[in-house]
Amino acid sequence: MINNLIDYEDGGEEPASLTANTIYARKEFSNKSEIHFLKIDTNSGRSLKFQKELRSCISGYRDVHKQLTKRP
Repeated sequence: MINNLIDYEDGGEEPASLTANTIYARKEFSNKSEIHFLKIDTNSGRSLKFQKELRSCISGYRDVHKQLTKRP
């Protein structure tokens, strides 16, 4: 498990965990968002750009998920 600190506007910090389960849930949300915008946006250039950029943004987390779920 990877732990991070989140800084809030009031200066407080709260520990957040980056676990395989949380990454998986957010990957699923990302996939659903991608599909949603590809379906509803009539501007194919814009929706394909969104798809490309979203996949690029999430790729690092896909790698972390693979590392966390890798079997020894």
